[in-house]
Amino acid sequence: MANTNTNTNTLYQYSTISALLSGICTEGIDAATLLDKGTYGIGTCSDLDGEITVMNSRAYHFPSTATATVRRLSPTDTIPFAMLTTFQPTNTVPLPTTTTSEKVTLKTLSELLTPILDTNKNTFLSLRLTTTFAWLTTRIIPRRRSPEETLADCASRQKVTNHGRSRGTLFGFWSPAYTVGIGVPGFHLHFLSEDGENGGHVLDFEVAVEHDEDSEGEGEGRGLEVAVLREVRVELPDTEEFGRVDVEAPTAEMVRGAEGGQPLSFCIHMYGVVILDLIVMGGNWEQKGKNKNYLASIKSVRETTFYFQNAFFT
Repeated sequence: MANTNTNTNTLYQYSTISALLSGICTEGIDAATLLDKGTYGIGTCSDLDGEITVMNSRAYHFPSTATATVRRLSPTDTIPFAMLTTFQPTNTVPLPTTTTSEKVTLKTLSELLTPILDTNKNTFLSLRLTTTFAWLTTRIIPRRRSPEETLADCASRQKVTNHGRSRGTLFGFWSPAYTVGIGVPGFHLHFLSEDGENGGHVLDFEVAVEHDEDSEGEGEGRGLEVAVLREVRVELPDTEEFGRVDVEAPTAEMVRGAEGGQPLSFCIHMYGVVILDLIVMGGNWEQKGKNKNYLASIKSVRETTFYFQNAFFT
């Protein structure tokens, strides 16, 4: 299905990480509807069956079963969590040259982004890096075995793959520390190899010293491409399980343990982010009535739009 979304560099998110941590991951949005929300993104399938990477409007599913190979999403596949954007870079950060001793890894990625993060500490970023990697480590979340299992339970038995030298693309998002529970503070990245056969949720990586400075093609040889996202649309599931199950506010360590993100203390130290006691608008996660997981005091609203302006966060 062709993407018709014209909201360039708007983050669309379906459901929340806290919902996955509460075991809300069977029902969701169908893939055909989801792929109309953006051209690049990340997500998972029903019951946490593997990892989804969306690149240039093509959605790749890496299932969790040992014998399964990568597949293209079917229009009727159910997606319980996803983040998408119609990606258009607003900044390009050059990679260190072969004459420097700097290595680009997940740990040093924030340093590379310092010029952008210094003036965008409370906004979201989308990132694309197409290059040759010296190595990568990815994981694929396993399909849960019972309705009682949560994201954290499944992450404890995730499949981890250490890739050697690989060409491909990293894509994902950087989220501010105050969004813990809504998303993953820090980086949340997925990988897709050049041949489309390998990928998953990125745990770590290192860019090869000779990193395709002269390559041509979308994203190649252009360094780290970044878009600043000032508009965020969160769609909350209109499903039976989301209305019935209590969603607890997770700690940053819970989210980091399940998703391999940076600890909250790391985000505070690096960017001086002020942590809000409640996630959005001083909201209470518990809503009276059937749909008790809707944000703040917004009643019967399953779609909330947040606008982030620099002047707002003072």
